[in-house]
Amino acid sequence: MEKIVKEQSKLNKNLSIIRKKEEEKKANTPKKKLRVAAYARVSTEDERQESSFDIQVSNYEKTLSENPDWDLVGIYADKGITGTNTRRRPEFNRMIRDAKAGKIDLIIAKSISRFARNTVDMLLYTRELRDIGVGVYFEKERINTLMLSSEMLLTVYASFAQEESRAISENLKTGIRARFKMGIPKYTAILGYNHNREDDSWEIDPEGAKTVRKIYSCFLNEGMTIEEIAMVLQQGRYKKTNKTSKKWYASNVHSILQSEKYIGDCLMQKFYVVDHLTHRKVKNDDCKVEQYYIKDHHPAIVTREQHALALKIYALEKRRKGTGQLPFYEILKCPKCGRNMVKIRAKEEKTGFFWVCPGAANGTKMVDSRPCANYSIFHGSLVDNITRIIGKEFKNDRVLYVYLSEHVDKIVVSKDYKKITVLYKNGKEETYDFIEDEKYQRQALKRTVRNKATEIMVSYEDGLAVVTNHIVEEAKIDEDNED
Repeated sequence: MEKIVKEQSKLNKNLSIIRKKEEEKKANTPKKKLRVAAYARVSTEDERQESSFDIQVSNYEKTLSENPDWDLVGIYADKGITGTNTRRRPEFNRMIRDAKAGKIDLIIAKSISRFARNTVDMLLYTRELRDIGVGVYFEKERINTLMLSSEMLLTVYASFAQEESRAISENLKTGIRARFKMGIPKYTAILGYNHNREDDSWEIDPEGAKTVRKIYSCFLNEGMTIEEIAMVLQQGRYKKTNKTSKKWYASNVHSILQSEKYIGDCLMQKFYVVDHLTHRKVKNDDCKVEQYYIKDHHPAIVTREQHALALKIYALEKRRKGTGQLPFYEILKCPKCGRNMVKIRAKEEKTGFFWVCPGAANGTKMVDSRPCANYSIFHGSLVDNITRIIGKEFKNDRVLYVYLSEHVDKIVVSKDYKKITVLYKNGKEETYDFIEDEKYQRQALKRTVRNKATEIMVSYEDGLAVVTNHIVEEAKIDEDNED
């Protein structure tokens, strides 16, 4: 039990002082050593900063080892990381956790700006550490946070450090944008390329380029989804540039297929930073900040044709009227008006998809509002005929579209659905019989009747009486099929 003593005050005879009795220090009692840690940081990974980082670490090792009253806990060092935000500084956060766990008594930092360039973070962490009895000593400013006067000095110095960080950020931003204006992009780690710092050029990395070409081959030639491609890459242990994760995701494949860098071009200023403290980036879709596009900046890994085809497939696979537009969009033409036919899903048809002329909407053509017959072709029937003509089967609509894009210029099915004409890119034109499978024949007969009714309605010949006859005729087809 601690000893409590009671003494008479020398100032007032009626006042007593109650305090803990101080223990007499025994002779030759060893002084308790302070457990000291050091924190070092540089914000970039260039050679000059690398040298500064090594010097910081070396000086701390020497200083801490020479002081007999200090016991070195460790040196926590973040390299190539900004000081405006503590969330992205793993060593800094590890040091704070160790301090809260009671492993550290004192932290030494070169300066306030090395510890934090954000005033709020600076005061928050120094106060937290001070509350648990851990001090921070800043060598440059000669401030110890355990001293009573440190709070005001810290606020002032931290504000200067934050403003200095903002000025540095603005200067860097101005310099980078000036380089963009001259057509000099900023290199960031990208799969398939290495950065030659001597002449600031981008050189192809053979292993990474192999991965990129594999992705394009799987997407275009094998018709794989981006999820399937990611699985193939993961199982094959293909190279990946992401340092935080070795796993392949569909989003990684999507980014590679969308990137213009693999055809040798570079779009600069895709994003811009809106806050230098949080480093929050905003996509520059509205060109609030000027963008710059440079062609043939570095060697290409894939051809422009491959990249353009991949982008086009992405666009055509997006849902329109309930379905994508592969594999005949811009190839299949309406025999009457010549417009590109589009693929839609018919709710009333059990067969699913079919191709229609968009000019048939409301019985008018969009360009000049002249009548255009309601003309449609069942998707399955069209695919069957094309594969029969080509003489090979295709895995899916995407693979068929890639083949057609390379070899076929135009496809037209006659208005009576009896002939199909194929115009090849080499100028050759051939006409074949259009054959419908039995599963489409009943729907084809109903479609023909409906088309006739629509044509009569549009031309206003004999009015509703004739249309009614065709509706009755269509009903008879259904009855005959049921029998």
